[in-house]
Amino acid sequence: MGVVRTILFLLFAPLALACASTRLLTLKWLDDFIIGHKLCPFAAAARRSTRVVVEQGDERAALLTIESELHSLRAVPTDKAATTLVVLPRLQSFEALMQFRGSAEGIAEADVQAARVQVLAFHPDAAFGYDDDDPADWSMRSPFPMLHLLRDTDVEAADKVWAAQHAPNDPPGIQERNAAYLRGLGREAAASAARACIRTFSDTID
Repeated sequence: MGVVRTILFLLFAPLALACASTRLLTLKWLDDFIIGHKLCPFAAAARRSTRVVVEQGDERAALLTIESELHSLRAVPTDKAATTLVVLPRLQSFEALMQFRGSAEGIAEADVQAARVQVLAFHPDAAFGYDDDDPADWSMRSPFPMLHLLRDTDVEAADKVWAAQHAPNDPPGIQERNAAYLRGLGREAAASAARACIRTFSDTID
């Protein structure tokens, strides 16, 4: 089954099956691309406790899911790694996802007494640079639109590990490292590496 057929399968499969397949493909992308290419120093340590939630409802339902997942994430003791990916297939455009991200951040910041949680956006068409073909953008491109809920405590723990790995030298910025790595691969190789998870996943459902 090719990439196009895989996407069509996920679009037209029964809801429960589509959600399960979306979750598995998201984890495949996380394992093979993000962790496999060391694009996030935190991801490997948090992999076993990474929660993936697929929300197929409208924006109101999505906001309720964000609120619920923030509550669950904050309930995890800070000495344990935890993170959440909320997949939002209905937010098909990158602009729509970024607009929704603003609303999600508003919910995350509403309770000033609660543990701080960052809200990061990933999208198949994510573009943050000046060049539409910048290979660095693949570090933020995912199989589906999604928001990553990430506690500040986990970011701080990852920063300490990152610094220790590069001691006694000053560690490079993670985004700068990723940009240099992906640009070193080149546009076609970076895109192929990111999409390989879809091709591999398609073989399992063919």
